[in-house]
Amino acid sequence: GVLTIGNFDGVHVGHQALLTEAARQASEQTRASIAVTFDPHPAQLLRPERAGPFLTTIEDRLALLQQYVDHVLVLRTSPALLQLTAREFFEQIIVQQLRAKALVEGFNFGFGRDREGTSDVLRGLCEEKGVGLKLMPPREVLGQAVSSSRVRADLLAGQVEVVQQLLGRPYRITGVVGTGQKRGATLGFP
Repeated sequence: GVLTIGNFDGVHVGHQALLTEAARQASEQTRASIAVTFDPHPAQLLRPERAGPFLTTIEDRLALLQQYVDHVLVLRTSPALLQLTAREFFEQIIVQQLRAKALVEGFNFGFGRDREGTSDVLRGLCEEKGVGLKLMPPREVLGQAVSSSRVRADLLAGQVEVVQQLLGRPYRITGVVGTGQKRGATLGFP
């Protein structure tokens, strides 16, 4: 099918553009569109002290991704997976296991050990194996590129209106409500 690969934290409007393009190409080719993501997030294994907070749980991310593509595949992140070179990841995962016919990725896509697989490396590997490739330009909101880190920064700064534009929907958080001091009841929100 036509794949797009990434962490997709937040499934922001930049991710949505990739997913929409993958679905469009898949429809034209009468193939499946597939989003490939990772769990846990690679940063949790590579740099646990710097990992998170994440914008979406894996469950929320899957639900959001499924709105755009035919299938979502979650690769279990392991030290062995993270040690694959760009060529090994491309040949073993993308070509042999997933049998991709085309890829849709962002302009700054990086893959393989130490993210050695740049967009130029990906272009060469795709040409070598006859896999179609479309690199998408950055999506901009308010004159700046959209990214998960930008969404996090704007969210932490309380810029919820900007975050809504970056996500294309209101931000939501999932959690367990605990018993507090019951002040909400005095405000009409028990």
